[in-house]
Amino acid sequence: MKKILMLLSATLVFCGCAVKNSSETELKTVDSNAIPLVNLSIYGNFENYLNSEEEKITFTMDKGFANEMIVPMDLLIELIYSKNQLGKISIVGNKNESVVNEWNLYALSKISTGKKFDRKSERTKFLKEKFGSSAICMEEYFRLLERQIIACGALSGIGTPSTPGAEEICQNNFLKELNSILKKALRVTADKKVKSLIQREQKILKKYQKLLTQTIRKNIRRAYANSGKKTEFSTLYGDKADLKTTLELMSDKENLTIILTADEPADPAKKISKVQARDYANMWAEDCFEIFLVPDKKEPQNGWQFIVNSRGSLWDARHSQQGQCDVKWSADNAKVDFAELGGAWQIKLIIPWKDLGFETMPKQEFLANIYRNRAVNGEARNSYAWSPIYAGAYYQVPKFGRFIFGGKKK
Repeated sequence: MKKILMLLSATLVFCGCAVKNSSETELKTVDSNAIPLVNLSIYGNFENYLNSEEEKITFTMDKGFANEMIVPMDLLIELIYSKNQLGKISIVGNKNESVVNEWNLYALSKISTGKKFDRKSERTKFLKEKFGSSAICMEEYFRLLERQIIACGALSGIGTPSTPGAEEICQNNFLKELNSILKKALRVTADKKVKSLIQREQKILKKYQKLLTQTIRKNIRRAYANSGKKTEFSTLYGDKADLKTTLELMSDKENLTIILTADEPADPAKKISKVQARDYANMWAEDCFEIFLVPDKKEPQNGWQFIVNSRGSLWDARHSQQGQCDVKWSADNAKVDFAELGGAWQIKLIIPWKDLGFETMPKQEFLANIYRNRAVNGEARNSYAWSPIYAGAYYQVPKFGRFIFGGKKK
């Protein structure tokens, strides 16, 4: 978490910040115009706020990850107090019952005195007084929350800066780890008061977990076969793409058909892609689409990958282990219809169900994702996704969308 202070401090200019006293932090509600304090963890944001034309800027501890979960913010409070000159910025809080929020308010009251604040010893003292023998477990609980601020990519500087969303928070079993730490904290104490505090934190986490699950389900990308609808790609980070790319899904008893259209303002002659032999090894490095299909969510390691370049050439393989694929496998009867549309190019990938091991159109949904890799001579390479993955490898099944064949959402 120290990286946050180091990175932000490197970008700061002269500024003044006056933080409201502790009595003003105990607010039941917070001005809707207040900015989540966690936004200061996004590289460059603080400088932008300081250079804004607003005379007063109010930050709130009321909102954390996905605008719901409270996270430790003492380093951000220290950052504001370290530039306490012009009175441009203030902080307000709330009465959220989370122990994390209690710590934030405690830290604010200590830091606002102007005396030296040793966060490590202060937090150890704070947690020891509240949790006794469970304090060590709660220290780990705090460390995991802080680590996630960085792990979610808030400091990456890639894409449009935004407070990390539900999909990012839930990656890498984050919530399961938090729950596991709280269960351990319960086991190591016999104090009824401490148990009550930990159980309260468990309820808060459970409520948040339910909210995140609902958010994730709502935001899952879905393509309905034969609906006639086209869905657009975004950047890998979920931002609006600078070039339009669309997916349309079709299916019948014999075939799965994926229609992909890519806007391309450059002259077709500038495309790096060439007409290649089937299964050309480096097709992924050309101007192309990469298509991933996973038929069973219970077996995410099993699936298929297809690459079609911007000349209509095809590569395919089967996945049976995370990070590895069998390039000798082929959908023998799959074919590609390719077209230059004038300002765009389009591929229609037709895959017989029998090549995928089905006698006819399956009833279950497929987990799926498609990426566009744009490679044009004279211009920087870029990538787009049908279902955003934020960072990392393309084969991230938990972040895949859904292909639905039986339904026809109009």
